[in-house]
Amino acid sequence: TALPISDSQSKLDYCQMAVYEEYTDLANKKVMSGFSNVPLTGSRTVTGLTLITGKKYCPVIKCFNKAGLFTEVGSDGVLVDAFPPETTEIIDIRYENNLADENMDRDYQVELAGIKTKWTVFGSVSGLASCKWWLNTTSASIVPEQAILPTSTTYGHSLTSPLTLYTTYFSSIRCTSRAGLYSTATSDGMTPDNTDPLAGNVFDLCPDSCGLMSDIAYSPDAETLRFRWDDFSDPHSGIDFYDWNYDQDCSGFDLLSKNLNVGVSYEVSESLSLIHNTLYCVTVRATNGAGLPVISRSNGVLIDTTAPRSVIVKDGASPSTDIDYQSSDLVVSFTWPLVQDFESFIDIL
Repeated sequence: TALPISDSQSKLDYCQMAVYEEYTDLANKKVMSGFSNVPLTGSRTVTGLTLITGKKYCPVIKCFNKAGLFTEVGSDGVLVDAFPPETTEIIDIRYENNLADENMDRDYQVELAGIKTKWTVFGSVSGLASCKWWLNTTSASIVPEQAILPTSTTYGHSLTSPLTLYTTYFSSIRCTSRAGLYSTATSDGMTPDNTDPLAGNVFDLCPDSCGLMSDIAYSPDAETLRFRWDDFSDPHSGIDFYDWNYDQDCSGFDLLSKNLNVGVSYEVSESLSLIHNTLYCVTVRATNGAGLPVISRSNGVLIDTTAPRSVIVKDGASPSTDIDYQSSDLVVSFTWPLVQDFESFIDIL
């Protein structure tokens, strides 16, 4: 639109308009389109230009009076932004607002009362004019569009009706630039699961030195606990990770700070300093995708690093007499007292 230019002496004769790339002074301007005549007032659209996103362009109007003198004025310019906003990853975080989860994309949560989403601000050359959030399942709209601040990076929404267990909910965000273009991004979904995992079994394994057995009660190794677990499961959100620890005398479940997040391994050998004639139990905690745990423990292994008590074996059939000679060349007899082991007892002779 032409600026109001007037001349009270010789009056205006004609006006011309050109388009310049943004400039700081009229002497240093890049011409995008040459001057052409325009009405003294009104509007003009210039076509056929090659404009660059991120640059500002200014129309300049030059008006001449009948004496041949002119005045040149320009607008403050318009920024070109020909691309929609640059989207970012939208992550689902647990609505229960576990601070450890704030930067983790979660697939499951316990809470049924709401949904929480996090993202980084959409990128835009011209800046964001508005953003909206909404919630869907694969088959239905759950929450219609809600206006959110363009500078927001977290949005939590409380629902009037609880979420349905084991149904996946998708958060979407659409941001519109000041140039009128928009982009939409959608999370990979959050599924509520408030049921505990199913407990499995924990087995004490024999170190290599005494062979492989499915579950043992005694071990001669005071430096290694070897154990495995199986059959932990969760039909809805799966098992996310395992924690484990061991304790003496199998007295409690409160020692679960060792080797956190050991993954989904089912067998572990750990080098330790174990005490002779002490019972050790291994506790395993499985945590499902929603953060709910279940605990199971082994029935224990007693550490026995000493051999059975030695006894005297006597030649002959009588336990009271040890003979050195016999006449029979067909049989040999010998006796011994009760062999004892006060830790792991006698298994075989």
